[in-house]
Amino acid sequence: MRNVTLWITIIFTLLIAACSPAAATPAGKTDANGYPLQAAPTTSAVNSAQGASTSAYPVNATDADKLSDPFAVTKMELRPNAETAGYTDVWASGSMPSECHRLAVKITPPTKDNQIAVDVFVLKPTECSSTAAFPFEGVVASLGGYPAGKYTVMLNGKSAGEVNFK
Repeated sequence: MRNVTLWITIIFTLLIAACSPAAATPAGKTDANGYPLQAAPTTSAVNSAQGASTSAYPVNATDADKLSDPFAVTKMELRPNAETAGYTDVWASGSMPSECHRLAVKITPPTKDNQIAVDVFVLKPTECSSTAAFPFEGVVASLGGYPAGKYTVMLNGKSAGEVNFK
């Protein structure tokens, strides 16, 4: 009887651990679907002649067939970057279809009218048994390195605000 109780306890503990959210992992690790883990995303820079904006959730060439609908943004803000002077973070909150989905961000260099587009997409997983909406809240992009001027930041086609780069 003791062995049965011990095995039930071990199996139950393993099941709980397997269903728990992932802990922070080293950058560069991917989940079973090949997506960067949200808990420890890798940073990718979008370098252009007019800036060096970054996102922890870059759109990769292999993501084209996995892009789903745009991320459903419920709130957005522009905040000064706490680590890099002269940079502004694009902060967003919303939800994804499930915890298996991942974010992908595309930053477009400024237009002639000083408009910077930040498009946040949801990547479809290969497999997922979860159907519960999964909330996301955090920085989706860090903008900076542009010539001095006033810029309008568009997040998924809606104005997130204006920022002055000096």
